[in-house]
Amino acid sequence: MILHKISSQIQSKCGFRGFRYVQIFLLFLAFTHSFFTRANVGISVVAMTDYTPIDPEIEIYDWNFNEKQLILSSFNWGYVLTQLPGGYLTHRFGAKIILCISLLGTTVFQALVPLCISFGGWKAYCVIRVLQGLFQGALFPTAIDLLSKWCPKEERSMLGAIAFSGIRFGMVLGVGVSGFIAGSEMGWPGISYICGGFGLITTILFSIFGANSPKRSLFITQEERNYIESSLEDKSNVKHLPIPWRDIFKSTPYWALICIVCCQEFGAFIVLSEIPIYLDTIMNYDIENNAIFSSLPHLSGWLMAYVCLLAGYFIRKHNLLSLAGLRKTFSSLSVITSVVVFIALGFLDEQFKTLAVVLIVINSAFYGTYDIAYDLNIIDLSPNFSSLLIAIMNTFSFMVDLIGPFIVALIISDQESDREKWQIIFGINAVILPIGGLIYVLYGQMSVQSWNMRDEKEVKKVSA
Repeated sequence: MILHKISSQIQSKCGFRGFRYVQIFLLFLAFTHSFFTRANVGISVVAMTDYTPIDPEIEIYDWNFNEKQLILSSFNWGYVLTQLPGGYLTHRFGAKIILCISLLGTTVFQALVPLCISFGGWKAYCVIRVLQGLFQGALFPTAIDLLSKWCPKEERSMLGAIAFSGIRFGMVLGVGVSGFIAGSEMGWPGISYICGGFGLITTILFSIFGANSPKRSLFITQEERNYIESSLEDKSNVKHLPIPWRDIFKSTPYWALICIVCCQEFGAFIVLSEIPIYLDTIMNYDIENNAIFSSLPHLSGWLMAYVCLLAGYFIRKHNLLSLAGLRKTFSSLSVITSVVVFIALGFLDEQFKTLAVVLIVINSAFYGTYDIAYDLNIIDLSPNFSSLLIAIMNTFSFMVDLIGPFIVALIISDQESDREKWQIIFGINAVILPIGGLIYVLYGQMSVQSWNMRDEKEVKKVSA
């Protein structure tokens, strides 16, 4: 109460009425840290195996292509296991404590990477990545839960897109900044220490200023709390709502969303984890240029996310498209661009390395539409069960990430400069993306589903 009164007085004197924006910034930091951790592995593996560091005391390892693919995929082994538990725990105990545990666990293991690899090599690296995946499994369920409680309905798309833009900014740091760190005197161990330090700061900030809802916040003004709560559906008893499992798994719009997300996820995996290897083996970029060009796609996606945010705001403000029309239009743009780019990349060799990078950048820029098209569709369908829905969806989508490296390793038996092998990988993307896009356009919805009930008796009646 004392902290609340002091905070209210300070905000009143400063004229600040937007503590929800602080929550969005904290979520932005959480996403940034998490994807900084995920994305740095591509550059780290290249730096550990194919680059001579400035400091001769930094150890370099002789890992084969398949061992590298195991490292790249190992994060998802843990990540896929904790999606549903993370969603349930968020639904049961609230998002703040679960997210803080997630951030702290990821941070600790990131800082331990150099020490553990010195003892256990690539196998130890795999174990660390699995453990990081286990801790990060709760990231999306907690974030969606917080967005559903902190964002006024009319601001949800804008604030949600800002929070999710941390994903692409984290990728920029994980690929671009990691390359510069690896090329400096710190070498590849510096990536873990800087990423770990960033995670520790983020965890501390969230533990102090984060809150499960406006009602639980010590710093929000009563005026802002009333404004947010009056614009949302009542979620005060959401913990006690029975979960309509049967209706969820029978929901056609939900399955349409899962389908397109899974298809897009395989393409995103290629861009996130395999592009550094592609640029190294096919285009022959050195570590620093590799890092620069590998980070450009994520930078373009991050910037495009804000362009899409402004475009989406303008379109909705002037009623040029319905919410469903907006999400499906952005989805189609992303799918069409990806198909064209992946087909073109399959026919390029080192002679066209600049064009290859330009195409990759364009493709990733249109991945910036992801935030508008899919990420918030979960809340559209069911605000009350959003954390569980995204946990289920991510379980399926990251199974795709889990098998992705094995598909690549099956096609490319070693780290060889065989353009035709990469042509097959890009072709797979070009085939599956239109299938997912068409299903989403035909069956996707942006309205609250009938099973998003408040009354326990109604839920039992509908589920019977």
